[in-house]
Amino acid sequence: MGPLPDYLGSHVLVSVTALAIGLGISLPLALHVHMPPESKH
Repeated sequence: MGPLPDYLGSHVLVSVTALAIGLGISLPLALHVHMPPESKH
């Protein structure tokens, strides 16, 4: 059980970072796709 907490902390950090990047990319794209055609630039 020695290095397990270190691995767990690193894994959580990587997972949260990946989720944040994924949401940061997908949410603006989803909002852009669902806009009415007259409001698109």
